[in-house]
Amino acid sequence: MFEIRNEKFTENALSIRYFFNLDRQTITAWNVLVLMLGGRSQKYPTREAMAQAVSHAYGVQGGYGLFGYGLQLMVEFRMRWIREDLIDQEPYEKEIQTLLYTFRNEPLLEEKYLEEAKYLLKKRLESQEQDPDWKALSLACQSAGEGTHFGLNLSGYLEDLDSITLETIQELFHQLQKAHPVVLFSGVLSDSMRQLLEQETSSALQAQWTLLPEAQPKEVVLERDISQSSLVQVYATHIAPNSPLYPALVVFSGLLGSSSVSLLFEIIREQYSYCYGISSSIIRFDGALLITTAANRKNFPKIQELIAAILDDIRNQRIDPILLETVKQEMCNNVRLQEDSLVGPLNHQFIQTILNQNESSAELIAQLQAVTLEDVAHIAGQLQLVASAQLLQKDDIEWIDKEESL
Repeated sequence: MFEIRNEKFTENALSIRYFFNLDRQTITAWNVLVLMLGGRSQKYPTREAMAQAVSHAYGVQGGYGLFGYGLQLMVEFRMRWIREDLIDQEPYEKEIQTLLYTFRNEPLLEEKYLEEAKYLLKKRLESQEQDPDWKALSLACQSAGEGTHFGLNLSGYLEDLDSITLETIQELFHQLQKAHPVVLFSGVLSDSMRQLLEQETSSALQAQWTLLPEAQPKEVVLERDISQSSLVQVYATHIAPNSPLYPALVVFSGLLGSSSVSLLFEIIREQYSYCYGISSSIIRFDGALLITTAANRKNFPKIQELIAAILDDIRNQRIDPILLETVKQEMCNNVRLQEDSLVGPLNHQFIQTILNQNESSAELIAQLQAVTLEDVAHIAGQLQLVASAQLLQKDDIEWIDKEESL
């Protein structure tokens, strides 16, 4: 167990994280299972009973989530509660431990609740299909990662829902119980709770990944009856998540599109008013960088030209050094903000653990501060567009132009 003592906050935070292979055949069933966990239990068989139990324990928060890290799927159980040393009532700690056991070991895995979870997931997936930004992102990743884990939809697949049985769900829960997770705690841990958590058989997990390979750019274009158009571009960075170049990639993304003064936003959105929104983001464990744009479809050719021009400016170091320093400072402040939160140090420790590294937040800040213009130019130079997807509003361009001319 990794224990981070933190007396700044009135709450404790516990995170128990399990790793499994990311598999197209089971990803939908994992989503269904996660929807069934936490809402009911054998001790509290209705949502109302569970809600009353957590409310009685001073509003405990607990639940499950699903995440992807490279070639692996992570199931996380998380729980937060008021520090025991601040509650002068003896039964309180017992209530916390009872709820912890209930959340993790007594789910109500019954047929009627399976059908409810499948219905909820179906509605979620149908809603995502109608979201232009999500659909464009999904199409771009599928195209970039065709035949690989990168192309998988972590939310699951509509066509798989009917084949999921209660036996499937029970088998996945059995795998969850047998797994050896990473246990992380942030706050002030009581002696009895520490003894309880130390009984957990943990494992020294390490992330596994394969980076996006070089490939000829693929383009997907799809029209739909939607309210706005969306463009997503996927770039291969060729930078592993544990690479010494990773801090430079963070600064590069901030300069490009993930900071408050990013070039994409300031030029394409503010200067030319070609889009409603534009940003960049890093998918660390896949060596990928995304640029997402929401705009009128008629502006996409101009937007793509400007993106290429901005990347060329970075590549050739035609960037104001003051702007670079501003971006670096913002990236460093983001690290400090995470450090000054209850779960930030916990997440930092987790990333260090699965990468088999031991860098402190202070060391990461120093690495960010050391990034030079030449470093970000190098990152831009090795960036490669591998896929793009445009989800276009079925067009009445003449009507749009008339409206804009009024």
